[in-house]
Amino acid sequence: MSTMANRDPANLFSKLSAEFNRYILEQKSQIERDILPFPAAESDRLGQTLFANLSEGGFCTFVVAGRRDWDPRSYYRQMTIDSQPLSS
Repeated sequence: MSTMANRDPANLFSKLSAEFNRYILEQKSQIERDILPFPAAESDRLGQTLFANLSEGGFCTFVVAGRRDWDPRSYYRQMTIDSQPLSS
C-alpha cells in the first residue's frame, strides 16, 4: 500500500502526463471507430457545428449520459426540433 510519505512529488507531472496521454489515445481509438466522445458541456458548441454544416440531411446521435443541466431551450435542442421533417 502506498502512503503519502513514500510518494515522490518530482514524478507527479510525469505521472499525470502519462495518464493524460493514455486518455488521448483512448479518445483517438474512439474516433477511428466513428465515435466522437466529448463532455456534455460541449454539446451546444458541437450542435452548432453540426447544424451549420448540414446541407441536405443526415444522421447524428448525441448520447448525453448524466447531464444534469440539460436545457430544453438550448441551441442544439431547438435546431433538432427545427430540423425535423414536417408531417403533411
